[in-house]
Amino acid sequence: MTSDNLITSSRDATSITPATEHHVTSSSHQVERSPHLPGSNDQDHAAVRSAKSNNHSQPIGEDDIVIAVMGITRAGKSSFINKAAGRTEIAITNDLESQTRAVQPVRCLHSDGRRNVVLVDTPGFDDTYLSDAEILKIIAHWLKETYQNNIKLSGLLYLHRITDVRMAGTPLRHLSVFKELCGENNLKNVVLVTTMWDEVGESAGSRREKELLSDFWVDMISLGSRACRFQNTPESAWEIIDCLNLERSDQRRTPLKIQQEMVDRGLQLHETAAAKTLLRSLTRLAGEAKRVWTKLRRQRIVGRLFKSETGEPTS
Repeated sequence: MTSDNLITSSRDATSITPATEHHVTSSSHQVERSPHLPGSNDQDHAAVRSAKSNNHSQPIGEDDIVIAVMGITRAGKSSFINKAAGRTEIAITNDLESQTRAVQPVRCLHSDGRRNVVLVDTPGFDDTYLSDAEILKIIAHWLKETYQNNIKLSGLLYLHRITDVRMAGTPLRHLSVFKELCGENNLKNVVLVTTMWDEVGESAGSRREKELLSDFWVDMISLGSRACRFQNTPESAWEIIDCLNLERSDQRRTPLKIQQEMVDRGLQLHETAAAKTLLRSLTRLAGEAKRVWTKLRRQRIVGRLFKSETGEPTS
């Protein structure tokens, strides 16, 4: 099976779009040291168009500080942006349905009262209605269009629920895709943010945080990423944003790996490293599901044979 078959403020915040179409923690850690992906069509730029629905939309400029907020569904991305922007317009929910299904840039004034910051709310994997391939497509095409308009990110925040007992399945898959989307050279512009500390005890949370830092995030931290706790307050949000060293953001802005692949090299989405990583993960998942189904089917057949031999009624 080919890859083409599987993956073919003043804190008054305002929605915006590209010009064309601790504790944070005082333990901020830094180490120096298959589903089918739809082809190009009218839906390719749905995320960008959705951000234009607001009549007072304001284009993102090359001089804006643009920060992408990423993570799986219900990681707290919209809540983080609300706290930073001092607004409540985005619906917040703890139920099983995701609330962000398109890229939603939000402009707000930095807490220093001087600088404009654009926080970009992105849809997360494990969405209620969209496949992981569709989520990647939405994010990738927004990143492609912003880069074509000479807009580069000042940094990325990757949110992770500290309430998750194990780092497996969707969180692990998304982290792998995220790293390929960024590229190693951009990991220095990433802050790894743990959320929902008010829903877990300090002891259990610290134990999970230590596992993230020493195992799942260790390679990213070694390449310059930082790790912070979000305490669900505006002050905590801005402390985390400032971990990106915005004073020097102009010197640190470089295109993400997926932007270079799709714009500079002209690759199609399914040819990018992020898409290939997602494909491998989903292929592996499909294989595991098939093995489980085969095992269950065999057990059912054996059960029927046993009941037949003993004269028990079969269901």
